[in-house]
Amino acid sequence: MHKALSDFPKFAGKWYFDVDDVIYEAYNYRDGELANANKRKDSVGYAAYREETPDALSKIKFRKLMIDEFKEVLMPEIGPLID
Repeated sequence: MHKALSDFPKFAGKWYFDVDDVIYEAYNYRDGELANANKRKDSVGYAAYREETPDALSKIKFRKLMIDEFKEVLMPEIGPLID
């Protein structure tokens, strides 16, 4: 399996995100910005995360960390593979 393909579900699972949305954002990521950042923030499964995590982060911190990890971890790893 191509590394980028295995990174998408891993990121999606960690952040309670739909894998198709992760793929869409990765392929449409430009100039350091997600194509639909606000929509993606709203589509994460925060309620499920909160139920499953005893010391859950606040919704604002959770969303910020998700966007930061997308930009700073996921994209540097997979960006060169999908360009």
